[in-house]
Amino acid sequence: MDGNNQILLVAFSAGKTESGESWIWFLSRPKECIGDMPSLAIVSDRANSIKMTIQSVFPNAYHRLFCRHLLMNMREKIGKQERTYILFWEAAKAYRESDFKESLGRLRRALNDDFQTWLDKIGNERWARSCFPIVRYNITTSNTVESVNALSRDTQKTIKIFINFFRATMQQWWFQERNAGAGSKKDVTEYGEKVIERKIHKPSAFQLYQIDQSRYVVTDQMKNGILNLESCYCTCGKWKLSGIPCTHAIAVFKELRYQHCNVWVSSYFTMETYRSIYIEVGFPVPVPAEYEEPDEVMVVFPPLMDKRQVGRPKNHNRIPSQGEGPIQKKCSRCQRIGHTSRNCDALFPAEPTKSESSSRTKSSGKSNVKSKSRHTSKVANNMMLLI
Repeated sequence: MDGNNQILLVAFSAGKTESGESWIWFLSRPKECIGDMPSLAIVSDRANSIKMTIQSVFPNAYHRLFCRHLLMNMREKIGKQERTYILFWEAAKAYRESDFKESLGRLRRALNDDFQTWLDKIGNERWARSCFPIVRYNITTSNTVESVNALSRDTQKTIKIFINFFRATMQQWWFQERNAGAGSKKDVTEYGEKVIERKIHKPSAFQLYQIDQSRYVVTDQMKNGILNLESCYCTCGKWKLSGIPCTHAIAVFKELRYQHCNVWVSSYFTMETYRSIYIEVGFPVPVPAEYEEPDEVMVVFPPLMDKRQVGRPKNHNRIPSQGEGPIQKKCSRCQRIGHTSRNCDALFPAEPTKSESSSRTKSSGKSNVKSKSRHTSKVANNMMLLI
C-alpha cells in the first residue's frame, strides 16, 4: 500500500507451482533490487514453502502472518465461535502491550489446552500488532493480494495475456497516480490528511499536564497517554505503529495551537515520497515484427514441466492457506450440501426436525388443522404446476 492507502503493485510473476523452488526464484528478484534492507517486514500465510524461502533469501527480515488466515485455521479446529473470533481480533489489533495481554488472557480461557499450545507455538510476535518489533502500517489481512488476484483472474489463461495485462494495468495506474501527485500542492497525501482531520474534529474530554518542554500526560479516563514530541512517541502505541499522530498528540497540538498537524506524520505519508514512487514511466512492448534482435541470439529452451494433474484445471479466486479447508454450502430448504436456498431446485422443502415437530404439537388442534390444510393447498398447487 502507498501513502494514499492504495494498492502498490511491486512485483508479479507466473510460476508453475507454489513450491520452494518457485518462491526462491521469485523473492530473489526483489532482493537484487533492494538488497538486505533494515526493518523489512514480510506478511504472508502459514505456507511452509514461504517460511523456508524467507529464512533463506531474507534471513534478517521480520516475517509475520495474516491474521485472517490464522483465524481460518482456528475455525477449522474449533468451529464457529463468535466470542472466540471477537477476542482474537481484540488481541491482534491491540496497540498497547497491556491491552494485548488482557485480551490474550480472555482468549486463552475460551480455548482448551491443545489450542493454547498451538497458539503459543506460532508465537505472539508473528500475529499480534503490539508484539511486532517494527512498523508494518496495520497490514493484517491479504485483501490487497486477493484484490489483485481477482482482478487478473480472467487473464490467467496464457502467460502472454497475463503479462500484457499487468504491464498495461501498471502503466495506467502509474500514469494516473503520477498526474495526481503532480497536480497536488499539499504536503501530505489525501489519506493522511483525512485521518488527521477526523482526529481533530473528534470530540474528546482530554486533560493535559506538562512534564517538561517536550513531554506531556494526556488523561483519557482509561489508561491515559504519555507523549514525547521529540521522539514522536506516545505510550498508547498508535503514533509509532501507524505513522500518524494519535488522538493524544492531536490534543497536545490543539493546546499548543499548532496550525499544521500534518508536519508530524511519517515521511511515508508525505507527497514527496508519494511522487517518488510513481516517477518511473511504463512503456508498451512492441510487436514481434519490430523487435531489435542482437547479433548473438540466446536460445531459450522450454522449461521442464511437471506431470499434469488429473482432471480439469482449477479456477479459484484465491488459494486457501495451510490448514484452511473449503467452506461447504448447505441449503436451508432441502438441507443438502453444495448449494443454497436461492438456487434450490427441490420440489418440496425438507422434513421438519424433531424440535420443530415437538414445538408444533404443543400448539392447539385448530392451528394444527389450519397448518395441515395450508400444507395440503401448497402441495396441490405444486402438483398443478408440475403437471
